[in-house]
Amino acid sequence: MKIYRSKIDLWLFLLIFGILGGILIESILVREWLVLAIILPVIIFIALLMYSLRYIIDGDVLEIRTGILGKTKIPISGIKSVEKTRNPLSAPAMSLKRLEIMYGKYDFALISPTDRDAFINDLLEINPGIQVKF
Repeated sequence: MKIYRSKIDLWLFLLIFGILGGILIESILVREWLVLAIILPVIIFIALLMYSLRYIIDGDVLEIRTGILGKTKIPISGIKSVEKTRNPLSAPAMSLKRLEIMYGKYDFALISPTDRDAFINDLLEINPGIQVKF
């Protein structure tokens, strides 16, 4: 079993926590307790999501774990292609340096493992028929 954490872009981290942190500080300074009660759980939720996002290769299965939001299992033998991309679509990825994984008939997943090349090599060891596009 190999576990890859999601790469986190610094700009994305600063954008999300800069905005939310600013709202948090402002709500404390002006004593807006309702805003604080709303924004604090949002910050905690996003932090947990960032920390728990991972991609696990276990046997012939690629598992995408998104913490409390669930998990997706993809049979590696069913993966047709892997392509490096910067597609900004919503995905279980905290970076725009992503991999687009095509599997099944029309299914795809966008992920951002920290070491994309090692991740691709691990997939190819299990399924050498995967077409890698750069």
